[in-house]
Amino acid sequence: MKFIKLFFTLLTGWLALQTTSAVAQPKFDVRGYTDAYGVITILKSGDTTDPYFALQALLLAHDNGLDI
Repeated sequence: MKFIKLFFTLLTGWLALQTTSAVAQPKFDVRGYTDAYGVITILKSGDTTDPYFALQALLLAHDNGLDI
């Protein structure tokens, strides 16, 4: 019986943390890293682009809950 109470207490606490973290999602800000066409550059205000870098950055931002 104690195990069940402990389990549900931990589960409730974990769910509370999940809903709290879902509320305060930061926005993914790429200002300074995009050119006039919207291409994401490797360096801030740079002129070198890499499709893999941009795609990986967007996927990581999405996976970590950022609003992209």
